[in-house]
Amino acid sequence: MARLAEKEINHTTANLVPHCFSGVQNLKRRRGLTLIELSIVLLIFVILIPILFSVASNFSTLRSSETEADSLSKIYTFARRAAIKSGETVYLELNFEENYYLLYRLNRNDEEIEKKPILDKHSLASRNGLVAVVSPLGGRVNSGVVTLPFFFDGTTEEVSIYLGSDSIIDKTVYFPRFSVSAKVENGETLPEALTGLENQDMDFLKESSN
Repeated sequence: MARLAEKEINHTTANLVPHCFSGVQNLKRRRGLTLIELSIVLLIFVILIPILFSVASNFSTLRSSETEADSLSKIYTFARRAAIKSGETVYLELNFEENYYLLYRLNRNDEEIEKKPILDKHSLASRNGLVAVVSPLGGRVNSGVVTLPFFFDGTTEEVSIYLGSDSIIDKTVYFPRFSVSAKVENGETLPEALTGLENQDMDFLKESSN
C-alpha cells in the first residue's frame, strides 16, 4: 500500500510540474502581450497628438456665421454687466489684422498700465471674420485695431460690426449705445443713427478708412 501511495504521489507531482511550468510561461506570454499592447497604444497616441492639435487649432473654421454673430452679440451683454457690476470701464478690442476680439480691463499700477483679460481671446473663422466696423463717430474702419469702451453706467459707442469674408458681409452685429442686448441682422445694416444717410453719404462712409 505504501509503495502504491508513493507511486500515486510521484505521478501527481510529475503532472503538476509541467502544468506549473506551463502556467509560468503563459503568464510571461501575457505580460509580453500587455507590454506590446501598451507600446501600440502609446504609438497611436503619439501619432494622434499632432492631428488632434491641428483639429483644435482650426476648430474656428467650422463655426458658422450665425454662431460667430451670436457669440459676439452675447459679448455686448456680458461687457455691459461687467462694467456696471465693477464700476470700471471694460474694453472690447476688435483686431482686424489677426481676426480676433478680446474683452479686458486696464490694470493700473505705479510702473505701467496693462490689459487684464476678462474672457479668453476669441479667434474668428476666416470665412466668418471681422470685415468692418461702422459708427456715427468714427465712420467705417476695416483694418488695424478698434477698441470699444463699455463705461461704468453700461453705455458704449453705437456701432455696427460686420462679419463675413473679405468684402462679402454675411451678418451685422449691432451694438446700441445703451440697451439690454445687441441685435444680429442678415447682410449689411447701418447703425440706427446713420439709417437716414443717402447713397452718396454711404459711399463716402465706406471709403473713409482708405
